Amino acid sequence: MSAKITSTATTQGLSVGVLLVENRMPMENRAIKSTDAYRVVMEVSNARIARERCSPDKDAKSGEFEVLAAKYKTRSEQTFIEMFFLPLTQGSRNVLVKDGSGNETENPFWRERAWADDGMDVNICQPFLRNSLPKVDTKGDKNYKKLLDSHERIKNPNPDRCYALAEEAFTIEELHINHLLHKYVGISHGIYHPSIVIEFGLHKSITELEGQCARGGAALVNAVRSVRSAAGEDIMVGGADQDSLIYTFAISGETAYLHVNWAFVEGTSTTFHMHLVKEFSLRKGSTIMEMRGALNNLLDWTVGDRQTWIKGLLRKIDAKGNSFVVPTPVTLESTTDDASIVIVGNETEREDGLASGMAASTSGVGTPNKKRKNDGPA
Repeated sequence: MSAKITSTATTQGLSVGVLLVENRMPMENRAIKSTDAYRVVMEVSNARIARERCSPDKDAKSGEFEVLAAKYKTRSEQTFIEMFFLPLTQGSRNVLVKDGSGNETENPFWRERAWADDGMDVNICQPFLRNSLPKVDTKGDKNYKKLLDSHERIKNPNPDRCYALAEEAFTIEELHINHLLHKYVGISHGIYHPSIVIEFGLHKSITELEGQCARGGAALVNAVRSVRSAAGEDIMVGGADQDSLIYTFAISGETAYLHVNWAFVEGTSTTFHMHLVKEFSLRKGSTIMEMRGALNNLLDWTVGDRQTWIKGLLRKIDAKGNSFVVPTPVTLESTTDDASIVIVGNETEREDGLASGMAASTSGVGTPNKKRKNDGPA
């Protein structure tokens, strides 16, 4: 096998979509849309984004964000992010709290609360650990392996935004387990158990932009499934893996596309799918606010129900005690295996020292996560 090649997600004569299909990460696969698995995934996802948000100044801000989107959609990508997206997302939201009076109802009321107070953190343009994408198991099919080897590799995910949980969200015991499973839970350096990826592309084709979402989403779904495996859960149950859903946004100057990334298990085969959940026009203030609400609801889920579930998995792993073994599932690649196909490195990518599982030291815990000022949830 020839030396690994550094390339973008596109290849000579091969579209992004076709390349992803060959590596079992299809986008908008039509055949699976007729299955119960697909219907369940979409029902769960729509329910997560449907909750009404409380925002007294919603109508006033709607017009403001419409003007900002129109003004900056033709500027540079970073200008669009700084001048439109960051003011849109903000670093806090309104939550219902009780007044502490001790009454039966306790008169709940709305109060502003910072995302960081509930354990939210975000990485900006931080490459995932190398070898994080799912590996294609050719199952001894020499022709399939030869086909895959004939193409350039898919680039390692490097999301524009990756939302996850902060170190402060975990107890000492939970952080210890996070260390042991660092190459799965710390796939984006300095944050834990990512759930949402955002890719911006004002000057890219939507196919390329969604291809980036498919790569990042598949890597995160694969990572969650590895943690579930370590907790003793059966991740090879047929159908949709509802517990390992990840969400990705592809945002152009005109439209924001929200996708769900998920794993479909059929027999001994696993494929990583991405499907569109909802499309939001950035030309109207009302739909801009719908996109904002959907993102906020998914962030709420990240620091709410999902965080509780993640902590439950960590407790299961902790309960194993000395019998716990860091999993090495076949869906992760080896950098020394000539049969590995999917990942290549580039000059900006690196794998942190903590990515060696049981051999990880504790020196990397608490590494500061560098963020731009006022960059959304923090």
